[in-house]
Amino acid sequence: MITQLLEQGEGQHLAFARSNIKPDDLAEMLAALANAQGGTLLLGLGRGRKLEGATDQGATIAAVLDAGMACTPPLILAVPQIVEHTGLLLLLVTIPAGMPHVYSVRGKYLRRVGAQNEPIPPDALRRLLLERGTTSWERLMPDDVRADDLDQQKVQNYIPVSYTHLRAHETDSYLVCRLLL
Repeated sequence: MITQLLEQGEGQHLAFARSNIKPDDLAEMLAALANAQGGTLLLGLGRGRKLEGATDQGATIAAVLDAGMACTPPLILAVPQIVEHTGLLLLLVTIPAGMPHVYSVRGKYLRRVGAQNEPIPPDALRRLLLERGTTSWERLMPDDVRADDLDQQKVQNYIPVSYTHLRAHETDSYLVCRLLL
């Protein structure tokens, strides 16, 4: 299994790292994989896929779990699997597909693009938030929409259903704020 992963090489759903990776870099890698429909992180490799092994598996496992908790919201992961390959112990971290949230680290939203962690562009972030149920479709504004494109009767019908707490004089300004007008 490890041989196949090494032959496959890093990509959108597979990342390699040293076992002593910096905590912030580890958290960013986990968040990027989670935001890119999951994947696998193999710890214990150096530059050029050189096998180094994980000398302190307990500390590396704790670092992975701590890095998941450093994400916002916390990324809860299964305990990494210790695997042996060519006499060295490596750690295999699995980030399942279909995670329920969009994850950030220190305010940065990242995803895997090829073998790199990259910031998620605003339009892609909006779509991802919508897909994962983090935001409502009502918060999205279609491209090239103007107030005169809206059916005013439907707007008037919408207001009492969704905004019964508004006073009459607040309605238009609130709808503008909500990007409906």
